[in-house]
Amino acid sequence: MVLSPDDTPVPAVRVILTPMPPFRDALFDAIPNRHTHRGPYRVDQSIGGERLKRLTALAASDAVRVVLIEDASARGELAALIVAATERIIGDPQMSAGSARWYRTGRRDIETHRDGVTVDTAGLSPLMTATAKLLPDMDANRPTGTGSP
Repeated sequence: MVLSPDDTPVPAVRVILTPMPPFRDALFDAIPNRHTHRGPYRVDQSIGGERLKRLTALAASDAVRVVLIEDASARGELAALIVAATERIIGDPQMSAGSARWYRTGRRDIETHRDGVTVDTAGLSPLMTATAKLLPDMDANRPTGTGSP
């Protein structure tokens, strides 16, 4: 099974920037209120057909499409692809370091950057969250377990 092409760089996009007058999108004010739930999915709870239709309609356009995979076999295949892709991502040191730069482990990092994923938003159990907060801050540029001052 081939998941992606080889690592030969190819142009993927061409970006042309032109001056524009300032514009504030209506969704800009919603940015501080966004959140991600990284906890486990509740497979025992159905969302319901009408709610799924409404959620799908929110993103329906010529450029974006939501696809719901309900067939158990297709979901298993998708899960296997996601695991294989994740293994490739974490097996790439450059990619792992890039992702780690967004993980904020210490209060200083959280207050300084005001972005990224924190221990509180990582979907850990309450016990793991409390334990992680007791550990030294992580640093993507140091070997595991050394922490940062």
